[in-house]
Amino acid sequence: MDAMEGQSSMEWKKLAVFRSMRKERRLTQTQVAAELSKLVGVDVTQGYISRFESGNSGASVKRWEYLCAAIGISEESLCFEAMFYGVRLSPRQQQLVNQMRNLVRECFAAPPALSENRSGRIQELTTSMRNAVKRLAFEEAARLRDEIELIRRELA
Repeated sequence: MDAMEGQSSMEWKKLAVFRSMRKERRLTQTQVAAELSKLVGVDVTQGYISRFESGNSGASVKRWEYLCAAIGISEESLCFEAMFYGVRLSPRQQQLVNQMRNLVRECFAAPPALSENRSGRIQELTTSMRNAVKRLAFEEAARLRDEIELIRRELA
Protein backbone atom coordinates (compact mmCIF):
# COMPACT_ATOMS: atom_id res chain seq x y z
CA MET A 1 0.00 0.00 0.00
CA ASP A 2 2.82 2.41 0.87
CA ALA A 3 4.59 1.68 -2.42
CA MET A 4 1.39 2.42 -4.34
CA GLU A 5 0.91 5.66 -2.45
CA GLY A 6 4.52 6.62 -3.22
CA GLN A 7 3.99 5.83 -6.92
CA SER A 8 0.82 7.90 -7.01
CA SER A 9 2.56 10.77 -5.25
CA MET A 10 5.37 10.60 -7.82
CA GLU A 11 2.86 10.73 -10.69
CA TRP A 12 1.20 13.84 -9.25
CA LYS A 13 4.61 15.43 -8.81
CA LYS A 14 5.39 14.83 -12.51
CA LEU A 15 2.06 16.32 -13.52
CA ALA A 16 2.59 19.37 -11.34
CA VAL A 17 6.05 19.89 -12.83
CA PHE A 18 4.65 19.58 -16.36
CA ARG A 19 1.82 22.04 -15.64
CA SER A 20 4.19 24.59 -14.13
CA MET A 21 6.66 24.26 -17.03
CA ARG A 22 3.85 24.72 -19.55
CA LYS A 23 2.55 27.77 -17.71
CA GLU A 24 6.05 29.26 -17.32
CA ARG A 25 6.37 29.12 -21.09
CA ARG A 26 2.89 30.65 -21.44
CA LEU A 27 1.68 27.79 -23.61
CA THR A 28 -1.94 26.72 -23.78
CA GLN A 29 -2.91 23.07 -23.76
CA THR A 30 -3.91 23.49 -27.41
CA GLN A 31 -0.45 24.79 -28.34
CA VAL A 32 1.21 21.88 -26.55
CA ALA A 33 -1.11 19.44 -28.33
CA ALA A 34 -0.23 20.97 -31.72
CA GLU A 35 3.50 20.77 -31.02
CA LEU A 36 3.19 17.22 -29.78
CA SER A 37 1.22 16.25 -32.90
CA LYS A 38 4.10 17.51 -35.05
CA LEU A 39 6.67 15.76 -32.87
CA VAL A 40 5.10 12.29 -32.80
CA GLY A 41 3.28 12.40 -36.13
CA VAL A 42 -0.16 11.58 -34.77
CA ASP A 43 -3.10 13.80 -33.94
CA VAL A 44 -2.93 14.81 -30.28
CA THR A 45 -5.88 16.72 -28.90
CA GLN A 46 -6.11 19.43 -26.29
CA GLY A 47 -8.28 16.95 -24.37
CA TYR A 48 -5.36 14.52 -24.13
CA ILE A 49 -3.15 17.23 -22.60
CA SER A 50 -5.96 18.10 -20.20
CA ARG A 51 -6.33 14.43 -19.21
CA PHE A 52 -2.54 14.14 -18.89
CA GLU A 53 -2.40 17.11 -16.53
CA SER A 54 -5.29 15.79 -14.46
CA GLY A 55 -3.65 12.35 -14.18
CA ASN A 56 -6.22 10.48 -16.29
CA SER A 57 -4.21 9.71 -19.43
CA GLY A 58 -2.19 6.67 -18.34
CA ALA A 59 0.83 8.34 -19.93
CA SER A 60 4.10 6.44 -19.93
CA VAL A 61 7.53 7.89 -19.25
CA LYS A 62 8.05 8.00 -23.04
CA ARG A 63 4.94 10.13 -23.46
CA TRP A 64 6.17 12.33 -20.61
CA GLU A 65 9.39 12.85 -22.58
CA TYR A 66 7.42 13.69 -25.74
CA LEU A 67 5.33 16.17 -23.79
CA CYS A 68 8.42 17.82 -22.33
CA ALA A 69 9.87 18.09 -25.82
CA ALA A 70 6.62 19.62 -27.03
CA ILE A 71 6.92 22.46 -24.54
CA GLY A 72 10.54 23.14 -25.43
CA ILE A 73 12.48 21.03 -22.96
CA SER A 74 15.05 18.90 -24.73
CA GLU A 75 15.99 15.44 -23.62
CA GLU A 76 19.67 16.34 -23.95
CA SER A 77 19.42 19.22 -21.51
CA LEU A 78 17.44 17.50 -18.79
CA CYS A 79 17.79 14.48 -16.59
CA PHE A 80 14.24 13.24 -16.40
CA GLU A 81 15.05 11.35 -13.23
CA ALA A 82 16.08 14.64 -11.65
CA MET A 83 12.68 16.07 -12.54
CA PHE A 84 10.78 12.95 -11.50
CA TYR A 85 12.41 12.54 -8.14
CA GLY A 86 13.28 16.10 -7.26
CA VAL A 87 17.03 15.46 -7.34
CA ARG A 88 18.96 18.70 -7.42
CA LEU A 89 21.94 18.77 -9.73
CA SER A 90 25.16 20.27 -8.45
CA PRO A 91 26.48 23.25 -10.43
CA ARG A 92 29.16 20.95 -11.87
CA GLN A 93 26.58 18.39 -12.97
CA GLN A 94 24.37 21.09 -14.44
CA GLN A 95 27.35 22.50 -16.34
CA LEU A 96 28.11 19.03 -17.72
CA VAL A 97 24.49 18.58 -18.80
CA ASN A 98 24.64 21.96 -20.57
CA GLN A 99 27.92 21.05 -22.30
CA MET A 100 26.44 17.75 -23.41
CA ARG A 101 23.34 19.47 -24.75
CA ASN A 102 25.54 21.70 -26.90
CA LEU A 103 27.67 18.79 -28.04
CA VAL A 104 24.64 16.70 -28.94
CA ARG A 105 23.22 19.59 -30.96
CA GLU A 106 26.53 19.87 -32.81
CA CYS A 107 26.57 16.13 -33.46
CA PHE A 108 23.09 16.10 -34.92
CA ALA A 109 23.96 19.13 -37.03
CA ALA A 110 27.18 17.47 -38.26
CA PRO A 111 28.01 18.24 -41.89
CA PRO A 112 27.28 15.51 -44.43
CA ALA A 113 31.02 15.42 -45.22
CA LEU A 114 31.55 13.15 -42.21
CA SER A 115 32.36 9.63 -43.29
CA GLU A 116 29.49 7.21 -42.69
CA ASN A 117 31.58 5.20 -40.22
CA ARG A 118 32.59 8.21 -38.11
CA SER A 119 29.14 9.73 -38.28
CA GLY A 120 27.61 6.44 -37.12
CA ARG A 121 30.08 6.25 -34.24
CA ILE A 122 29.22 9.78 -33.14
CA GLN A 123 25.52 8.86 -33.27
CA GLU A 124 26.15 5.73 -31.19
CA LEU A 125 28.19 7.65 -28.61
CA THR A 126 25.56 10.39 -28.47
CA THR A 127 22.87 7.83 -27.65
CA SER A 128 25.07 6.30 -24.95
CA MET A 129 25.72 9.77 -23.56
CA ARG A 130 21.98 10.53 -23.39
CA ASN A 131 21.40 7.27 -21.53
CA ALA A 132 24.20 8.09 -19.09
CA VAL A 133 22.61 11.48 -18.38
CA LYS A 134 19.25 9.81 -17.75
CA ARG A 135 20.90 7.50 -15.21
CA LEU A 136 22.69 10.49 -13.66
CA ALA A 137 25.98 8.74 -14.55
CA PHE A 138 27.80 11.99 -15.14
CA GLU A 139 31.35 10.57 -15.08
CA GLU A 140 30.46 8.09 -17.83
CA ALA A 141 28.74 10.85 -19.78
CA ALA A 142 31.84 13.05 -19.50
CA ARG A 143 34.00 10.20 -20.83
CA LEU A 144 31.65 9.73 -23.79
CA ARG A 145 31.63 13.48 -24.44
CA ASP A 146 35.43 13.47 -24.55
CA GLU A 147 35.43 10.54 -26.98
CA ILE A 148 33.00 12.37 -29.28
CA GLU A 149 35.17 15.50 -29.16
CA LEU A 150 38.25 13.43 -30.06
CA ILE A 151 36.50 11.97 -33.13
CA ARG A 152 35.32 15.43 -34.19
CA ARG A 153 38.89 16.81 -33.86
CA GLU A 154 40.22 13.96 -36.01
CA LEU A 155 37.70 14.86 -38.68
CA ALA A 156 38.58 18.58 -38.64
